[in-house]
Amino acid sequence: LLRVIDNNVDIAKPPAWIQTSIPTMREGHVTDQVFAGWVDSGKVLGLDATQRALQMIDSFWAQEKLHGDQIGLALDTKDAARLHSEGKIAVYLWLEGGAPINNDLAMLRTFHRLGIRGMTLTWTDNLMWAGASTDKVNPAMGLSDFGKDVVREMNRLNMIVDLSHVSDET
Repeated sequence: LLRVIDNNVDIAKPPAWIQTSIPTMREGHVTDQVFAGWVDSGKVLGLDATQRALQMIDSFWAQEKLHGDQIGLALDTKDAARLHSEGKIAVYLWLEGGAPINNDLAMLRTFHRLGIRGMTLTWTDNLMWAGASTDKVNPAMGLSDFGKDVVREMNRLNMIVDLSHVSDET
């Protein structure tokens, strides 16, 4: 989704670099695909990170409007099965890194309402509430009490807690 908004990519047309597109997914017999909203937490934090993630979600909906005959949002496995039966690729929306929730469980719930079904807790930098595997400042950081609340809320919402990029302590 980053390429869609930053480079005006249409997912129905393979770009010059290797990237997911409808033709390459079809060629590879992909039936389900995660579309991640990635925000560089080393550079973008706070409401700027939230806004960036919302722009990526919006870019998915623009692509779905253009290519709704080939892709559709899956909120659960029942949606995915329905999309497969219609010959469509099931797309799961994801946050890659927790920076966009801006240390706010209400934002996590809002992203869930917008279709996000999983979140990688961190990317390459520690957040205030979770340690990342490659952060050099505090490599032993784990989950804070708020971080534990994030995981509990994700479990309550049936969101996938993605542990890619987290520290061993997290």
